Amino acid sequence: MEKENIDNIDKEIDKEIEELMQTSAPKKRKKILSNFKFKKIKSKKLLFVLALIVVLLFLMKACGGGKNNTIAVSAGMLEKKYIAETLSITGPIEGTDSVEITSNLHAKVSELYVKEGDKVKAGETVLLKIDTEDLEKQLQIAKGNYDLAVATKGEKQKEDERAYAKAKQDLDTAKLDYDRKSALFQTGDISKVDLDAALNAYNDAKRNIQAFSFEDGKLKTDESLDIQINNAKAEYDKIVDMIEDAKVVAPIDGTVTRVNVKVGRFADDIGDEKAMLTIENLENLQMKLNISEYSIGKISLGQKVEIQADILGEGNSVMGEITNISPTGELKSQTASERVIPVTVQVKDKNTKLIAGINARARIIINENEEAFSVPISAVGKLPDGKNVMQFILTDKNDKSKGIIKTLEVETGIESDIEVELKANPLDVLDVGYEPLYNISYNPQLMDGTEVVIIPQ
Repeated sequence: MEKENIDNIDKEIDKEIEELMQTSAPKKRKKILSNFKFKKIKSKKLLFVLALIVVLLFLMKACGGGKNNTIAVSAGMLEKKYIAETLSITGPIEGTDSVEITSNLHAKVSELYVKEGDKVKAGETVLLKIDTEDLEKQLQIAKGNYDLAVATKGEKQKEDERAYAKAKQDLDTAKLDYDRKSALFQTGDISKVDLDAALNAYNDAKRNIQAFSFEDGKLKTDESLDIQINNAKAEYDKIVDMIEDAKVVAPIDGTVTRVNVKVGRFADDIGDEKAMLTIENLENLQMKLNISEYSIGKISLGQKVEIQADILGEGNSVMGEITNISPTGELKSQTASERVIPVTVQVKDKNTKLIAGINARARIIINENEEAFSVPISAVGKLPDGKNVMQFILTDKNDKSKGIIKTLEVETGIESDIEVELKANPLDVLDVGYEPLYNISYNPQLMDGTEVVIIPQ
């Protein structure tokens, strides 16, 4: 008898499930469920069916159930505003002109006249002095060597002039003797041997005089003496220059930014291969940036740069301009294959808090538009054919809280990190004017004509 009751209940459940699957009306579903007469019975099929009913009801509720279901979307108002395509990169701030003061003198620094932060004038401000006691001694020796070389040449010059005078006199005497004996030989008063002897003496005298040379009408002496004089003079001048260099004067206008030397230290041995002093022109600052080879095509001279740094304070910035792009690239690092191109940015704003030696963030403005129709990047979708589209919301004149979807093709332009420019107002193609509302999150599942509820922003 119990088995017969179970079979009857199973048949009733099958019939109710069939009716449930054929209707979606809430009242009908409620009525069907109320028809079940649950009994204390151990039926696996009954338990399965009950679970299935619960799942179906949940899914029907999740899908909206009735015909009044409307999708809600977040809408934006299409308007004109500023948009820019930018490239951000970090680099150091430095002076436009800088020089490192070094010395090859192995002598101690005797005086130091400047400190970090001091302003200096080119050719006027004395920075430091180097002890020249040893150099003065070397100068005296060099002066003695030079004077000796000059005196030696002078003595040799006089000696050569005397030798030349004697050779000239000997030549004149030999010529007279040869001429006289030639006449005597013609008359038979002397022998051929005497004539030949006179001729040989005359030839010897000519050879002796030919050993002397002249330049610009002056008798030339041994050239090695001139070399000795030049070498001695060069050594003397070198030491003179070194003594002059011992008084170090600022080579450029600027500010002393580093002082690595101390009184008593050797000028040529500061340590860590550092310069004694560093001077920079801080009146005009610049940034040195390394732009990736993949982005350099977007960079050009004259582009504006927004510079931010912690020292300026949050939200503050100064303006700069790209003034130089290197004609060659270099490796980004020893281990990288990517190359970078050095670019110089001139800081245009004056009297800022920026200082040399710190890192700053440069925001290079590649393209910009002061008044552009721009929307979030998420609002633009792409069709399979590559066209860009947006979903606009055509609102009800009587009820601005809802509307229907209208998909329109758009032409994009400048793209920032979060927004993209529209070249024109897409709604201009419609015959009727609508409020320029659009779906800020493009949804390819929303078909044209779909009714939506607008979520207030």
